[in-house]
Amino acid sequence: RGEKMIITSEQIAYAAGLLDGEGCIHISRHPTRSGERYGLTVMIQMTVSEPLMFMQDLFGGVLRPAKKPTNKQQWYWGLCSKEAVPLLEQVLPYLKIKYIEAAIALLFQETFKQDYPKSGNSHPVLPENILAIRKFCCEECRTEKRFNA
Repeated sequence: RGEKMIITSEQIAYAAGLLDGEGCIHISRHPTRSGERYGLTVMIQMTVSEPLMFMQDLFGGVLRPAKKPTNKQQWYWGLCSKEAVPLLEQVLPYLKIKYIEAAIALLFQETFKQDYPKSGNSHPVLPENILAIRKFCCEECRTEKRFNA
């Protein structure tokens, strides 16, 4: 991806529609011995791979067959952490259903912009306020999913 591709507003609107209709914005919590870690994943899974190839062409990410086979072949496309930020920033104005989840995810990713000193296990030692924001974003994203279900 050496050359920067120009993305049209129609392509962004289409990407937003795919994310709104078939996608998932997820902030996960991972308990560890040294505390909790959180991560962002934006993904779309569907039986047709062409729209996911479109997403990969525009935003990068991983495209692969889904792990759990069903009657029909499923495809998975996803972005993690800071890779998801350009997508979320661009589709945010077009989202109808996942607007709040996307805004929460962008706030969540803001907490990763500063470097923190690392402990012995190479994970950064985070200030309590940063952990509290990440936990809040994780819980609010989950609540928003229940509200939209």
